[in-house]
Amino acid sequence: MKVEKVNLQFKNALLPLQPQNVQYIIIHHIASVKATPEQIHQWHITNGWSGAGYNEYITKDGNVHIFRGDNIGAHCADSKNNYNPISYGIACEGNYDIEKTMPQIQINSLLSRIRFNQLKYKNATIVPHKKLTATTCPGKYFPWEDVIANFKHIHLSFGSKNEKVKKAQLVLNEKGFNCGEADGIFGAKTKTAVINFQKANKLPIDGVINDIVWKKLNCTCE
Repeated sequence: MKVEKVNLQFKNALLPLQPQNVQYIIIHHIASVKATPEQIHQWHITNGWSGAGYNEYITKDGNVHIFRGDNIGAHCADSKNNYNPISYGIACEGNYDIEKTMPQIQINSLLSRIRFNQLKYKNATIVPHKKLTATTCPGKYFPWEDVIANFKHIHLSFGSKNEKVKKAQLVLNEKGFNCGEADGIFGAKTKTAVINFQKANKLPIDGVINDIVWKKLNCTCE
């Protein structure tokens, strides 16, 4: 795996990310089977941006091209929310809405870069782009489950029964989001409390306790 900073000329000065504020490492595909860093840069300028919006880009040969690096990107925003100041975007070459197989060398580089960036952005949760905005990115054939299986993650939803549910219920109750009795059973009252917590913290609203909610609750995975 080769890591190189691409010499790109941005139209405006880039602003640094604040590591303590970075909540997400967002995974993308570029929705194109093949593209050079320079092509992506030009596409994004044409979109009216300062230049290439991703923080870094992994090509199918496994090489890593640093675009904005540790500066605020332009890769995840919509009419309601702008996640760019609180996220780090990693894009993968390919269109995984139509390409069914991702090269293993590219997957290996992605895993390596996620781990590298987790060391810098200790509060960040790994999410696909489509988790935060209305898009199919990083594509329906992107091997998301294989990627995320390499990292510790939380998924508690209606019907879950375990000690992690009880721990979350205790914290939700402490924070004023009433779950009722902390019995370790994820029922309707707990789901409502989670939804209210997500609304209050401007998180995606689905009533599920995932890595994002877990970290916002200041829980740990032990």
